[in-house]
Amino acid sequence: MVNALTPKPQLGAESQATRAWKTGAAGEEEVALALELCADVIPLHDRRIPGSTANIDHLAVTASGVWVIDAKRYAGKVERRDVGGFLRTDERLYVGGRDRTNLVAGVLKQRDVVRAALHRIAAQPDVGAGIRAGVDVQGVLCVVGADWPGWRFKPPRVGGVICAWPEALASLLRPPPGRAPVIDQRAVAAALATAFPPA
Repeated sequence: MVNALTPKPQLGAESQATRAWKTGAAGEEEVALALELCADVIPLHDRRIPGSTANIDHLAVTASGVWVIDAKRYAGKVERRDVGGFLRTDERLYVGGRDRTNLVAGVLKQRDVVRAALHRIAAQPDVGAGIRAGVDVQGVLCVVGADWPGWRFKPPRVGGVICAWPEALASLLRPPPGRAPVIDQRAVAAALATAFPPA
C-alpha cells in the first residue's frame, strides 16, 4: 500500500553535457561500424592516452600506416574557408556555419602523441621488432551527420588533417593498388593496443 501512495521520483531535464555525450557516442559508434567494414584494416576503438584524461576515438592500422580518427557528430554544411585576407592564408573548418577549426588542432595533438609512442616503441630492441621508426601516421576528423556538398569524391584537408564522412573511410584507408605493405600491421596494432589501453 505504501508503494501505491508513494510518488515516483521524477527525473530532471537531461543536461547539456549528457546530451552532448550521447550525441558524441552515437557518432563514435557509426565510425566504428564503418571501420569494421573496411577491408585489411585493424581497428582499435576508444583508447586511453596514458597520463591524460583524453582518449582517442579510433586507431586504424593499415598496410601503409596508422590513421588517428576523431569522430564528431554535427549537422549542417561542411566548408573549408580561407579567412586570412589578402596577404596571408588562414584556412578554417566550418560546420553548420560555426568555426570548428579547434577540432583540427585536437586531431593533430592526438596524431603527434601516437607518432611519439611509435617512435619510442621502435627504439626498444626487445619490443620494437617489426616496427620501424617513421611509421606514417595521419589524422582524420570524421564528421557524422553533416552535409558535404562539393566534397563527395575527395575529402578536404584542413591544417594537415583530412576531414571526412564515415562512408569515405573505406577508400581513404585503402592503399594504392599494387603497393606492397610497408609495415607489419599486426606488430604495430599490438604495440598501439599496449601503449593506448581501452578507455
